[in-house]
Amino acid sequence: MIINGFRIHPELLEEVYAERCVLNECLGACCTGGAWLDVEQLKIIVPQVEAIKANLPDDRRDSNAWFSAPAADETAPGGGIIGTNVVADTRRPGDTCCVFLRPDRLCALQVTSQQLGLAYPGLKPLFCALYPLQIHDDEIIIDHETERHFGGATCRRACATMQPLYRVFKEEMQLLLGAEGYRELEALTSNA
Repeated sequence: MIINGFRIHPELLEEVYAERCVLNECLGACCTGGAWLDVEQLKIIVPQVEAIKANLPDDRRDSNAWFSAPAADETAPGGGIIGTNVVADTRRPGDTCCVFLRPDRLCALQVTSQQLGLAYPGLKPLFCALYPLQIHDDEIIIDHETERHFGGATCRRACATMQPLYRVFKEEMQLLLGAEGYRELEALTSNA
């Protein structure tokens, strides 16, 4: 099945006893290794540095320590990707977390976006906003690697009602497919 140029991996159509995780229960395991963004996303963040600093602990306010050096990637907008640096995770001893993951488990980029009234995902890198979904060769898939390496990074919890995974991750699917594309997905699966 292809919608808006994206193939939908069959796993996303499987029905499971799951619902989306609850943010206030999240320990940010998916943020353990930092995040990736492309050069174009960085250009959106840079003008908001002062606002972002205000949403970080004092020891993380040096914007020169936020990102790694760019790496060439001809598939990324702007021709390169950049990683966020990691710091010791105060809530998960022995682990690291993205420099933007605050001790209250909120993302400073997302908090700043909300304060600025930016539409989702705002300053948050697409890589993060889509998690646990990923795009691989124009196919929308579930990321199982992060969960394997950093336990607790499933973004779902058990519930009594079965539903397809694409509904569990509706917000992420709509971010990729758009509202109309998501309605097309619903229509195609209800007719199957």
